[in-house]
Amino acid sequence: MPNFTPTLTNIGMSRQDRRDALTNAERAAVEAQRAAASEAREAALLERNRIARELHDVLGHSLTGIAMQLDLADALATRGRSEEANSVVLRTRSIAVDSVTQMRAAVLALRDDSQSLSEALKTLADNEAVPFTCTGEARPATPDVTHALLRATQEALANAAKHAPGATRRIDLGYTADAVHLVVTNSAAATGHTPADRGWTGLGLTAMRERIAVLGGTVRACPTDSGGWAVEARIPG
Repeated sequence: MPNFTPTLTNIGMSRQDRRDALTNAERAAVEAQRAAASEAREAALLERNRIARELHDVLGHSLTGIAMQLDLADALATRGRSEEANSVVLRTRSIAVDSVTQMRAAVLALRDDSQSLSEALKTLADNEAVPFTCTGEARPATPDVTHALLRATQEALANAAKHAPGATRRIDLGYTADAVHLVVTNSAAATGHTPADRGWTGLGLTAMRERIAVLGGTVRACPTDSGGWAVEARIPG
């Protein structure tokens, strides 16, 4: 009489193997879903942190400037110089309005990585009505580099308007073989305008240097021979 035991055993093992394979596949699918959900949560957290840092930088720099201007207005009013105090208050309002614009621009820049670096700077230059030039062979930049240089430009233009009212401003972007260079310059304050102070220091410059240093770059801010100011940023790559 034939012995079917080996055959039945093989059939039983085959079914068990299929059950094990199905169980392992289900476990792998669950783990993949958990990993995807975890990555999505981490990405959302990183995005929120990035936006929070940018808003902190913009608000910190702007509120410091507003507080200084209001202190100046108070001092002028106390000395009976009401006309000058009113002028300072109007300038403070302008800083506040600019701060709101910068905050919106920061969030938009963080959420829109579709533009190239040169396109983003050209758009900013058009909005600010300042000249823009791009030299060298343009090449793709990472979103972090684009964002860092865009924010540096925004801060440099805002500080030029604050410290040199009525000054002409310009943006120059250059590509060399091993780096991307950004230079934002402004002339001296226009005749009849009193600058807030001679130099440009504080939270804005510190935040700019830290942001670009993370990318291996450097920032230099210095007066120009013509009495204006220049902010130069260089990021390798």
